Amino acid sequence: MSNKKYAVIQDGYGAFGVGDTPDAAVTAAAEWLCDENGFQGISVASARALVDEGRSNPHHGCITMIDSDDEEWGDYVEEDGK
Repeated sequence: MSNKKYAVIQDGYGAFGVGDTPDAAVTAAAEWLCDENGFQGISVASARALVDEGRSNPHHGCITMIDSDDEEWGDYVEEDGK
């Protein structure tokens, strides 16, 4: 069993969701991300689309995913994985 964790982040800003799987991280992030009207909480499908967009067009401020092997993990996630 892997100890790897995953985080949905806004590049350069902070983490929105952490999980033991990519799907769990996206699900957690969906609770905190805001929709186009500024309301907190979006669908998991919308959160996944944001991550996919950020991965295909990476730039400062995009929503993307990193894993615990990434050298920037500690910049976004505390040592206990939260």
